[in-house]
Formats: sequence, structure tokens, C-alpha cells
Amino acid sequence: MKEPLELRWILRPDPATRSSLLAEHDGMQVHSMRATPGGDGLVDVVLIDGERVRAHRYEVVPE
Repeated sequence: MKEPLELRWILRPDPATRSSLLAEHDGMQVHSMRATPGGDGLVDVVLIDGERVRAHRYEVVPE
């Protein structure tokens, strides 16, 4: 029987626009995320260490 596939999500901030805001969290594993009201294109992201940040959906990528 095959082993189950394990997929992890990590935060990769866009260096062109948000590097200074999220640089310290680059490469951190994501625990959860959810859409936010307001239509600004950002999602709430909870990192594995409990830190909460707001990021664009495309900044959360599979590892």
C-alpha cells in the first residue's frame, strides 16, 4: 500500500511589494488561513508558531 501524500503550505512573501512586512516569516509553515471580509485580496494566515499575519493568497504556496 502506498504512503499517504503529505502536503505542507509555507509563506513566501512577494519580494516586490511586501518583503519588509513579512520577510521574517519567509519559509514558515502555515497552520491555517481564511478569507477576510473587505475585498482587499488578503487572507488571514496563522503560522505554525501561532503568529498571525495577513498575506495575499498567492504568497501561501505548497512546499
